[in-house]
Amino acid sequence: YLSANNLNAVTSVRRKLAGRHQSPLAAIKRETGVPGHFLLSIWGRESRFGNVPIKHNVFEILGTRTFFSEGSYLTSELVAALKVLENGHVPTATMKSSWAGALGQPQMMPRSFLAYGADGTSDRRAGILGVRGGYTGFYRQLPEGA
Repeated sequence: YLSANNLNAVTSVRRKLAGRHQSPLAAIKRETGVPGHFLLSIWGRESRFGNVPIKHNVFEILGTRTFFSEGSYLTSELVAALKVLENGHVPTATMKSSWAGALGQPQMMPRSFLAYGADGTSDRRAGILGVRGGYTGFYRQLPEGA
């Protein structure tokens, strides 16, 4: 995860993507105050710029983890995932998560998605994929000027 080869590869791709996504990164910085290189660094670590398969059904993951846990944290995340679907933000087929229940390329837990998700593509839905769709909301949850 943190090997020198892995970090060098992520850094190389990050530099290329900085040029390719210059306009949306600048817009996100204007909207959130967070520099684009932060976005690219986190995108690279969380999903290798969308290349790591996020293949788990969020409802199965959170349902199972909720069943075997004590406490309300995972229950509230499961309910939030259902609200994301009910509100039409993400189609059922796209509700994929990590083994822990985090959604999409930025790996946002469903409650964070509901609280901070943003429409980065003007389709009136918060997104979890791509630079504008997933990361506008992700950066809204960071402290001002982070």
